Amino acid sequence: MTISTASTGRLGLSLVGERVHIHAGDSLAYLKSLADRPPGGLEFLDLLYLDSFDVDFDNPLPSAIHHLKELLAIAPLVSFETLVVVDDSPSSFIGVPDGDILVQPIRPPRIEGKGRLIAEYADQIGAENLFAEYQCGWLHLGRPARSTPRPRPPRNPKATAGSRPRGRAAPRPIA
Repeated sequence: MTISTASTGRLGLSLVGERVHIHAGDSLAYLKSLADRPPGGLEFLDLLYLDSFDVDFDNPLPSAIHHLKELLAIAPLVSFETLVVVDDSPSSFIGVPDGDILVQPIRPPRIEGKGRLIAEYADQIGAENLFAEYQCGWLHLGRPARSTPRPRPPRNPKATAGSRPRGRAAPRPIA
């Protein structure tokens, strides 16, 4: 997916297989529409690769926010087994020179760039970080995949036929 139509020409299409679809346009709108109306038979994604919105390493927050929005837009199709990868997300740390070793860390390494906010979210929910180099990737960012839909409990006709309004609890006796 790209916002530029120039990169989706014949050359781009000739480099991919027939099962690959290239979309040119706004990534947030497209990912939301894909999540709302997935193609037939698509329960969840195997791979989600986020690499839109160029990162400015002097001001990476706008790009990091955009990539978190992309993850939220497609979230219904992200399962526990989906590999989520974010490009342009190098790890960095803050340290000071030390006499015994080259650098004494002040802050442990953390993912920066486009993936910073997704990394913070992933850490909070206990997702598995598989790699953190210039690209970073996680598993367990989404819902557990189900091979069959969750069955609905049967309705109790007596519970809905009563005289009290729906959503209101029955009065309790005072003890």
